[in-house]
Amino acid sequence: MGHTAASQASILIASDSPTEAALVKTLLEDDFDHVATSLDSDSAVEDFQRHHPEVLILAFKDLKKAGDFCLGLFRLGSNNPPQPHRTVLLCSKDGVKHAYEMCRRGLFDDYVLFWPVTYDATRLQMSVYGQLDELRAVPDERGLAATCAKQAQRLMELESLLSEQLTRGREHIASTSRAVAGAEHDIGRALDNLSARLVNTGSRSLDKAPIVGLAEMAVELERCRSEAVLPHLHKVSASLGPLTEWAGSVQQAVEPYLDSARALNALAAQVHPMVLVVDDDEFQRKLTARILESEGYQLKFAASGSEAMSVLCRTRPDVILMDFLMPDMDGIEVTKRIKSEPNFAAIPVIMITGHSDRDIVLTSLELGVVDFIVKPFDRSALVKKLTRVLNVSATVNRN
Repeated sequence: MGHTAASQASILIASDSPTEAALVKTLLEDDFDHVATSLDSDSAVEDFQRHHPEVLILAFKDLKKAGDFCLGLFRLGSNNPPQPHRTVLLCSKDGVKHAYEMCRRGLFDDYVLFWPVTYDATRLQMSVYGQLDELRAVPDERGLAATCAKQAQRLMELESLLSEQLTRGREHIASTSRAVAGAEHDIGRALDNLSARLVNTGSRSLDKAPIVGLAEMAVELERCRSEAVLPHLHKVSASLGPLTEWAGSVQQAVEPYLDSARALNALAAQVHPMVLVVDDDEFQRKLTARILESEGYQLKFAASGSEAMSVLCRTRPDVILMDFLMPDMDGIEVTKRIKSEPNFAAIPVIMITGHSDRDIVLTSLELGVVDFIVKPFDRSALVKKLTRVLNVSATVNRN
């Protein structure tokens, strides 16, 4: 087959049955050039890190084993968390509903009714193609949205700066115009006074020669004012008019572009922040969902630290609400793993605790936790902290 980008993708099949793994591998090799298998749970992390799969196929007839395999990747690979990838779960007819529920919860990306294989043999390939498209498109889409928001904000800042500079320019022009008019008036008045004094001095003099000389000086002063000083001042004053017109034309010329920036900013504002809620308490997840959905947030949920890592491999939230007490890994351990992975490290984490133990707070801060919420919390406290953290994160990204 042709060497398209999809055909060159790395595919890893995880299974506890060599026969089933071989069957799936044979089907996929018709479309993809790099298909590998992982048959031993003890070597799952090593296999995953060696092949760097973009799509992980879980070919376990017992769906619990499929879940355990994925969770094992995150438990055992704490020093080198799995890179972003997509997961496809194979199931039998009896397991369709369970597979759907697991995918709906965000534990896996897609499921395929595979047993019996004759049901729809090409459905698996189609799912893999779809997951590759999602893997490459979703990060780009969120990255594009973030870039648009960032650039739109800068353009709006440019509008403010331009408006400020044009206002200051008009003020300088007006000030200069007033100064020129004042100078014209003061010079004219000074020359008039000097001319009058010369005339008065000459009228009191008994010597005709000084009178004639003073009269000539008065005439010269008048000529200087009318021919030398005032015309130059008039030119300066007249030159300010085009500057005022130029300032107005600049604002008029850029206005359509600023309108586009405003429209872009409005579109960017419609991209609602995504929050990943990590909490093993179903009631607490529902309570948090009720609060945040009414505030317009996009939500993802994980019932454990391992599920959280699995979700992060498929999507990038804007902030993580992390419960401290969880069964498999506590919030400290999950946060440590998140911050150790470059792809996730910049995501703000807010720790949710039932108490404010000093050691927990200090350890969390050392790991990079940006804030804390103590249970039980109310709507206003949660929304206020999320808003502050997201605003700080947006400012950092903008700069």
